[in-house]
Amino acid sequence: MARVKLQTLLDRSNKNMASGTHAVVRETALEVVKRAYKEGINVQISEGHRSYARQNDLYAQGRTKPGNIVTNARGGQSWHNFGIAVDYFLTTNDGSKAVWTVNNNWRRVAQIAKSLGFEWGGDWTSFKDYPHLQMTGGYTLAQLRSGAKPKLTSKVNNSTPAPSQPSKPASTTKWTEKSGNWTGDVLKQGDKGKQVTQLQQLLANNHYYPKKGAKNNGVDGYFGADTKNAVERYQTMHGLEMDGIAGKDTYTQLKGKKASVPSSSKTKKNFDLPNATYWVKSPQFQGSGVKTVQQALASIYYYPDKNAKNNGVDSYYGPKTANAVKRFQSMYGLNQDGSYGPATRQKLDQLVN
Repeated sequence: MARVKLQTLLDRSNKNMASGTHAVVRETALEVVKRAYKEGINVQISEGHRSYARQNDLYAQGRTKPGNIVTNARGGQSWHNFGIAVDYFLTTNDGSKAVWTVNNNWRRVAQIAKSLGFEWGGDWTSFKDYPHLQMTGGYTLAQLRSGAKPKLTSKVNNSTPAPSQPSKPASTTKWTEKSGNWTGDVLKQGDKGKQVTQLQQLLANNHYYPKKGAKNNGVDGYFGADTKNAVERYQTMHGLEMDGIAGKDTYTQLKGKKASVPSSSKTKKNFDLPNATYWVKSPQFQGSGVKTVQQALASIYYYPDKNAKNNGVDSYYGPKTANAVKRFQSMYGLNQDGSYGPATRQKLDQLVN
């Protein structure tokens, strides 16, 4: 089957970016498509500028409209609303189908984009947004909402080439055998065996394939980079700590079991006021103040644990609540430390009160 023409990918991408996309962002995004094509990678831009109305319509999906939740950002809370962000995906060889697997080709496109001045959502430490590229010009969303216009400089005709693709290392991995059934034991990159196969199959059953399109979609019993990536994507989308390691929490979520509530302790402190500062520690913070914070986060769809009882609102400031706070902080340009402190409290109060 013939490969899709470069001009076809460029025409589609140009149309999808819409008229409100910044000229430098548009030019650079099209250059990414061209450079990737030269390396045998078909990439297409799926969206550029997004109006406030379009953003609010997306925000309503999964909330007041049918469908799955696709964004936590209302109008004015997304970089797309200011024409300085684009999303991309790969295509099949003939360009007839989108490919959303975050594989080596996907990451290579991100390398090319970053060499041209883009920031990549896959580098974010909290909620990773693998299709996302942006040029902020050093501005914050608050400044953009106030009318600031970033001054962007094109690097298309004056840029250093993207780093060369690293040569594939010799296969020297020493695999650790994991026999028996997986019941929540820690599985990580470098493991192999029956337990890894069971993990991979559970991920695939939930449409988080280790490597979609490969033989058996990558279910092969080896916990390599693709399986780690699938675990990270699953953890990110389900409010778990994103470390690429499949342990008890990931197992519990995949199996659809209810998360256990931390046991009580005589040394645990109670904080009844939501203006205290909370972070994950031992003894763990608990009390009505923590519950207030959790309820506030849940009210704007940053659930501590969406599939747990009461969406994870349990008055305990544990890793899942810290992860919800990190995701919230990431969206609003705050220090992503997972701690509920003054700056996070102020922003949360603005949104829920």
